[in-house]
Amino acid sequence: MTVTPTPDDHSPEPAPKGPAGGHPDFQAVPGRIARDPVRNPHLTLDDFHAAYAVAVSTGDDPALDGLLLRHLLIEAARTGELVSLRYGDLNLTDATITVRDSRLVRAYRRPSPPEHVATLTAHAVERGPRKPAPPDAPEELRRAGVPALTAEDPVFYRRPVDTFDAQGFFVARRVRPVTGRRLTSLVARLRQHGAPELTASAVRALSIRLIGSMGWETEAARMFGLRQIRTTMVDAEAAHLRFGRLKRYLFADLPVDPPTDHPSRDGR
Repeated sequence: MTVTPTPDDHSPEPAPKGPAGGHPDFQAVPGRIARDPVRNPHLTLDDFHAAYAVAVSTGDDPALDGLLLRHLLIEAARTGELVSLRYGDLNLTDATITVRDSRLVRAYRRPSPPEHVATLTAHAVERGPRKPAPPDAPEELRRAGVPALTAEDPVFYRRPVDTFDAQGFFVARRVRPVTGRRLTSLVARLRQHGAPELTASAVRALSIRLIGSMGWETEAARMFGLRQIRTTMVDAEAAHLRFGRLKRYLFADLPVDPPTDHPSRDGR
């Protein structure tokens, strides 16, 4: 048998500039938020883009690093919420993500850009658990294996290690789910390369500030659990729809994925 880890992909992704032009339903998004000269400076959107460019051009897994950073910003996610995200938490039909609160033992549904939910789903399917295809399956499927994700499987993975037989047919996969250590090493690498200081909490704060700058302070407080706000079911559903559209517009110009890396299927 041959054990073949997936090939590394070092394709850099250029850092884009700030958010795109205006939208009839929303105000312009500020490209930079004022720094406080007394306290520790806030992470700005320009800082995030600069750190992102370093992240996807210096590591051994640019696709994963870019996806992790985009998820932190789009979802204002805490590290625990990112790591605990499960495949069953993704809803492609409604473009929502069920978030497991890392501080309070509860979960709640949050709208997300449909493109981001689709990207998360594709990542989990590509790198998550797989099983061998039946002997009578097409040759391409026997070489690739069959996705075997369950609702309780994680969403984020490092590159898997696949095993193939002498004919190059898929036999087994060892998956490597992302832990908080991946984010810790990513932050350390960014610091080593002189990128703007970036942590999960700083990215979360930036995301909430950007949403608040659009006049959505109350909705951001409710969606991100900053405080309890009473609302009717109808109002909550309408707010979900508006919030999803806002996030789709607000984060529409985030960098795209570096080229996806595919496991070797020929057994060599």
